[in-house]
Amino acid sequence: MLSALLFGLDLEAARSGISKDLDELIDEGARGWVLLGVAAGLPLASLLALMMKRWLALLPLAISIGLFCVWALYYATDWWSNPGQAAWAPASGLVLLGWVLLIVAVVRRRRGPWMGS
Repeated sequence: MLSALLFGLDLEAARSGISKDLDELIDEGARGWVLLGVAAGLPLASLLALMMKRWLALLPLAISIGLFCVWALYYATDWWSNPGQAAWAPASGLVLLGWVLLIVAVVRRRRGPWMGS
């Protein structure tokens, strides 16, 4: 049970809040599933690109991990007031940036040491 506090973090509140958000997203139907797929697909695709030794994929993975940590901290602490819908814009922009960086990482041609840097 996650009801214990860890360094002032209410992990049960984080689990409950994230679960509520996911349920609301799924209840939106196709739009919610697409948004969930885009957001959840970024770290998975980043890991696949890292397995192909595309090191630029570390940036989208870091974006994904950072957003998840902020999402969990939002519910686990009382550091922020409720931003309402204002939180969607920066998060969406970061996910979009992550996908752009991932595409660059995968499509970018590798240069050999003899071709310059």
